[in-house]
Amino acid sequence: MTHPETREEMGLIGMVDLLVVDPKGSYHIIDYKTSPHDYNEEDNTAGGYSSAKKLAFNYQLNIYDRLLYNALNLNPRTHDINVAPIQLLNFKKGEKGWSFDGLSYDKDDFIDNLTSKASAASNINDNLDLMLPLKVYKDVDGA
Repeated sequence: MTHPETREEMGLIGMVDLLVVDPKGSYHIIDYKTSPHDYNEEDNTAGGYSSAKKLAFNYQLNIYDRLLYNALNLNPRTHDINVAPIQLLNFKKGEKGWSFDGLSYDKDDFIDNLTSKASAASNINDNLDLMLPLKVYKDVDGA
């Protein structure tokens, strides 16, 4: 990947936690986020995630989406990107290192679908277009 202004080569490292392809051929990118913070809390000072952190997740998953599209020609119209937050309970540093007592997640709303949020944030796609443009593939049916 080339930086749009300096034209220097940039490295990119990442791994999709879970890629699910359903029977209709749609794909779903799921990224697990473990933290001692509550994902549903809006304010980082109150023990939640900051809006900047959530924006970073959105960029991360959109990059994964583009890489999958560019490498595998996966149709971007048949996908979604999701965060699955898992909270570490009683996360603390002890004599032998970090520990936690258990895990918590919202059983009724476990996955946060970022697809529509990414589409609404045109600056994400505009920025990614500069750094990681989509390849042009012709659909089999010519559409």
